[in-house]
Amino acid sequence: MKKNINFSAIILILLLVLPFIMKFTALGEYFSNNKDALILIHTTGIDKPIPFLGMAFILLLLGVPRTILGFLAGSLFGFFHGLLLSLTPVFYCSMYNLFYSKNA
Repeated sequence: MKKNINFSAIILILLLVLPFIMKFTALGEYFSNNKDALILIHTTGIDKPIPFLGMAFILLLLGVPRTILGFLAGSLFGFFHGLLLSLTPVFYCSMYNLFYSKNA
């Protein structure tokens, strides 16, 4: 039980500190312009969905609603590709949670 409380506290602290990091560092300036993110995605070649899948997997594990990721995937990759790319991390997060709950 104590392990779950510590993990929840770490996630809560990260979620509280992240807006300040984005506001007061150069990282926030980098992500404030959406054109930079689109250029990064469209110039990575054939494996352009991989950064999105990694980001979506991490955000879903942190508790971000998947609806937000669906809208983001649809706007970046189009309807059908966005649908597939927004459901793939959901599947892997579900498998991770199933594995974690069986071995906990």
